[in-house]
Amino acid sequence: CVGCVWLVGVITHLLLTGVSLFRCVNDADTLDKVKSGSYTLSTKISDLARDFISKLLIFNSNDRLDVISALQHPWLQFGEDIPAGTNQINTDSLRNYYNNLKYDF
Repeated sequence: CVGCVWLVGVITHLLLTGVSLFRCVNDADTLDKVKSGSYTLSTKISDLARDFISKLLIFNSNDRLDVISALQHPWLQFGEDIPAGTNQINTDSLRNYYNNLKYDF
């Protein structure tokens, strides 16, 4: 699913940073931002993570990573070599995102 790969990029950034790349105050503005393809990746994540996400978020689906290529990306391969407990992700931003989101409805 080509669109699903794009969505994995959005969700990956959200899970790593707690920041939505496209979220705006209302649905129309969010949709406009998605259609424009403009976003800024967090500098709080590794270069490999930013490379992975940016290759999933390419607007033209023909140029975007496919599922097989995404699974073979070095960032995902790198994760298998990290010893458990040595690189923990701070989840405060994600918790704050969730708490703010539930009050928007």
